[in-house]
This record gives sequence, C-alpha cells and structure tokens, in this order.
Amino acid sequence: MSVFSPVDAKAIPLLKRCFQDQPFRSCDYTACVTFMWRDYFRTEYAVDGNAVWLRMRYPDGKMYYQLPFSDQPLIIPDWILPESSEPLRFSAIPEEMLPAIMAHFPDAIVTDERQWADYLYPREQLATYAGRKLAGQRNHVNRFVKTYGSWRYEPLSPETVPHMRNFLLSHWEELLKDGPSARAEYSYAIDLLRHAEALECTGGLLCLPDGEAVGLCIGTTVGDTYYEHVEKALRSVPGASQLLCRECAVHAPEGVRFINREDDVGDPGLRTAKLALHPCTLIAKYTVTVV
Repeated sequence: MSVFSPVDAKAIPLLKRCFQDQPFRSCDYTACVTFMWRDYFRTEYAVDGNAVWLRMRYPDGKMYYQLPFSDQPLIIPDWILPESSEPLRFSAIPEEMLPAIMAHFPDAIVTDERQWADYLYPREQLATYAGRKLAGQRNHVNRFVKTYGSWRYEPLSPETVPHMRNFLLSHWEELLKDGPSARAEYSYAIDLLRHAEALECTGGLLCLPDGEAVGLCIGTTVGDTYYEHVEKALRSVPGASQLLCRECAVHAPEGVRFINREDDVGDPGLRTAKLALHPCTLIAKYTVTVV
C-alpha cells in the first residue's frame, strides 16, 4: 500500500515530471495549480510505480481522488478506498479519461462540473484583440493609452518578484473579492511568488510610465499551453485589465499556442468577462461517484 503525503515544496519536482506531458490542457493537471491550492484542498500525493495519485478533502468535507496521467492503461489500486462509509469519488476528470474510469465503474454517477470548466483561447487572439468580436477589448486598451500615453511590462524575475509581492500587499482592499475561495486565492498568489523559480513561473508586472504598478499576471507553461494562474489589475485604472490580459499573451513563452485562463468558479461576473474574450473551447471536467 502506498502512503499519502501532504503536497509541499519538496513535491514540486515530482509534480512537474508527473504533468509535463499531459495533453488535456486542463489546469488541474499542472504542478502550479496542485501546489498553489494544496492547503485549500488539503492535497496529498502517493506514488504507485510510474503513477502519482492525488487526493483532496474539499471544503464540504468530502474526499476526492484525481486520476493520474500516464501513457499506461488505468489501474485502480486496492488502496484507493474511501474513508469510513463515504463513496469513492474522482474529481477534475478530463473528458478523454472518462472511458477509462467508466470501464472500471460502469454504474458510477457522472457529473459535468460547468463551474470548473477551463476557458481556452488561441494565443494570437488575445495577443492582438483582432476582429470585430473583440472590438470592446481594443477600445478599453485604447482608453488606457489615451489616458496614460504608454506602459511598461516588466517580466517576472528575481528582481521583479518583490515588486509584485508589494503590489498585492499594497492593493488588497481593491483587488480582494468577497468569499472564502477568493480570500484563499489571494493569499496563495502571494505565497506562489516565493516558489516562482521552482515552479518555473513566468508572467509580469504592468506599470504606468512613471513605474507605478497597476496589474500583474503569473502563469506556467505545459506543452503548447500557457496557464494563467493569477491575474490582478486595478479596477480604478480603466483599461488596465484588458491591457494586462493582452500583454500576458504577447509575452507568453515561445511555442505557446493556447492560453488557459482557468475556470470561473460559477461566479456570474467572472463568467461574463471570460466569455467576452470568446474562448475557442471550454475544457470540461467531470466528477465520478462510485455507487
């Protein structure tokens, strides 16, 4: 029987190797998301041969397992068992993995978790805001330029990390949204900067011409997809959010073809904003409950 251990900084190299070839373009199959949200979900991992299993205790108290990514047939080990009388549950399952899990549990209940679906965009679309359907985004950027004249985008580096941290600490009253998950996400963004090098994070700080920071983004790359894990811009600076989104795509690492802006957690405002950018697809995720 494999032993589960809490996800911590020592697990980062293992998580990076585990997810480096995942083809799903799902943010749940990235080392950064797993590490960033480790405390919120009380995430633990166990190694079973070449497979790395994750299990999480959600805020509702229920335990969920995440299927390991592997190029080998899925094997459910005997030690993947629910605690006490609760059913066996699997979460964040990509559509491509559903047949494999249903082959093991054909009578399981499958739930499409719309609030956790990731928004995927072609990089070029966000980097240019070209076309009629993105005219609104261009107008916001033009308003920013008309007001401030120009901007500076300072890529994430050991030198800019302290400035990014200071931006988050200084503007929390404006940037922090209501709700337990939003408060947790904000503190995790600050913590993420401590581990940016180990996780190979990229991103940058958006500044006014005088150097005042008005936004930042932090992400990681897996394959041809850039995952934007954190994006914060001051609402008091018109156009900063739209410009930051564009500059993040412009400065994404070479070879990136898609930008994953992650899920909307069921928040109506966030959903409207992400749909306004016209995703090329929504990456569905499923929960499977074995009955």
